[in-house]
Amino acid sequence: MKLQIGDKVIHSAFGFAEIIGIEYKTVAGKKQQFYVVKTKDMLIWVPIHEDSPMKIRLPSSKKELHNCFDILRSAYSPFSTNRNVRKSTILSKMSSGDINALCEIIRDLSFYRMQNKINDSEKSILEKAKSELLDEWGFVFNITNAKARNELNNLLEESLAVSS
Repeated sequence: MKLQIGDKVIHSAFGFAEIIGIEYKTVAGKKQQFYVVKTKDMLIWVPIHEDSPMKIRLPSSKKELHNCFDILRSAYSPFSTNRNVRKSTILSKMSSGDINALCEIIRDLSFYRMQNKINDSEKSILEKAKSELLDEWGFVFNITNAKARNELNNLLEESLAVSS
């Protein structure tokens, strides 16, 4: 995937961002090319080479987001009651950078939170997942974050209705 300066991207760990430059840096004695990526809070350098797993992707299409809406409104998938297994599942999905996995986390943790006490780490992950989704949603559909949040809450209510 060839990206250019000015492209909006989604970073697998930091969410919505923009490529603001392309630079060469020497790392471990090798000159390498990097995308300079600006998130809300920081600048990061993402390697540009074939053998490195890509940590950034283009924003989802409207069609892909509509598929996500179907996930958000569908019945939840129960988490393990084992805290370590649950944490591993959540972190694996979050680190994938996949928009569908992000929607599953939001749906499932939102429902889980209604039936169980969630820990601070899970609360933080849920808020981060929502923030990342809402930023991408707002960009793709050119709507405010507040409007996207309202629509997200409506979809999660639909999920609750079919999950109960």
